[in-house]
Amino acid sequence: MKLKRLLPFLCYLLVISACTNAETKENLCKPDCMFVNLIDKNLNNRDFANTNFIEANLRNSTLYQANFSNSRLDGANLASADLRRTNMSNAVFRGANMRGANLGGANLTNTDFSSANLDNANLSNATITGADLSSVSFINADLSGLDLTGSKLESSNMQGANLNAANLSKMELRATSFSNGNLKGVIMENSYVRGSWLNLSDLSGANLHGAVLNGSVMIGANLSGANLSEAKLRGVDLTGCKLNGANLRGTDLRGSNISKQPDTFNLGDAEFDPILKELRPAVLASLNVHCDLRGAIYDSLTQWPLNFVIPPGVIFVK
Repeated sequence: MKLKRLLPFLCYLLVISACTNAETKENLCKPDCMFVNLIDKNLNNRDFANTNFIEANLRNSTLYQANFSNSRLDGANLASADLRRTNMSNAVFRGANMRGANLGGANLTNTDFSSANLDNANLSNATITGADLSSVSFINADLSGLDLTGSKLESSNMQGANLNAANLSKMELRATSFSNGNLKGVIMENSYVRGSWLNLSDLSGANLHGAVLNGSVMIGANLSGANLSEAKLRGVDLTGCKLNGANLRGTDLRGSNISKQPDTFNLGDAEFDPILKELRPAVLASLNVHCDLRGAIYDSLTQWPLNFVIPPGVIFVK
């Protein structure tokens, strides 16, 4: 009889114990949480500093204001995770899957994201100082207004990304794809953007003073009102670009293509740009037009392509 009366209480203890053990397991994996499975978990405000999360699965988990400082998350799955206001300073996310993750307001100081996937991720209002973002995929990601100075971005894929008013001045950006991106008002002053793709990107009002863009491809890009003073655009394909109202004082345009290409549209290496490859032939052909230079300004230091005839509407300033 006594045992029967105690049975409900014993069952209750077993349930509580099971829940506690499950919770404790999440806590006790620290400092070694390698391969741990924490899908869809609520881990808000948890302290995971100095923890090994290599190849852990944190997909769809809520990690608001969690602390991952000095932790290793190489190859981890954080797709669609809520990482708002998390501390990721000095953490390593090499090759991590962070597609669709929300990193709004996160601390990414000295964070290593090299070769990670951040497609469709939100990084608005994040603090990024000295981060390694080389070879990262940022397709359609939101990096608007971010100060990325001091970070590494070379060979990354910014295709379709929102970089509106972002600061990328004095940065190494060679071999980076910005095609179809929103770069309105972006600051790339004195940056090295050599050999990059900026096809169909919107750079209206951008500051590219002193930037090196030699060998880049900018077919159909919108550079209206952009500051390209003292920039180097040698050998750049500017077919179909809008340069109306642009500042071309001291700009080096030698060897660049700013005129309609005769006969067939030769894309060169740009034929491998997915943005251009997806265009219908008729749409692609419509980009093969002269650059719109109306209202652009130049001076005696501007260097034009060989035999280029400056069209009416381009303004010479002393």
